[in-house]
Amino acid sequence: TNYEDMSAKELYQLCKERDLDPRPKKSAEYYIELLEELDEEDETWDDSDDEDDWEDDDTDSEDEDDEW
Repeated sequence: TNYEDMSAKELYQLCKERDLDPRPKKSAEYYIELLEELDEEDETWDDSDDEDDWEDDDTDSEDEDDEW
């Protein structure tokens, strides 16, 4: 997303949509910084491998329950 082309008001709304808690009536740069920080966190989180592990864990836990 190219935040530079958006107005401060649009950026504020985008922050709210993405469950950030922005302060109203700040500069566009303020909102861009919040959004970019969130984007960086999203990029570092990769849960695709975790989902595969969970499926295996569920199967194993069912087997363990049967033993009890």
